[in-house]
Amino acid sequence: MGLNEADTRAVLVEPKLKAAGWTDQQVTREFFYQRDHQYTPGRIILVGEQVRRGKPRRVDYLLRLTDGFEIAVIEAEPENSPAMD
Repeated sequence: MGLNEADTRAVLVEPKLKAAGWTDQQVTREFFYQRDHQYTPGRIILVGEQVRRGKPRRVDYLLRLTDGFEIAVIEAEPENSPAMD
């Protein structure tokens, strides 16, 4: 049994961000950053000629150069979850 999502963030993701030089001011966890805000509208799903969206997703980490300049999103998953899940 692998790490759950919270442990994946604590053991794998956060130490790598710190080692890469990202500061707490540049890395924002979803919990502290507009928790109910929809950052991605969801997958595009084509059904015949109709286009619809999957359910919206929230981000685990938002990396910023400045307060108004977001440059990357990181999504953490349980260790035993496939990458495309």
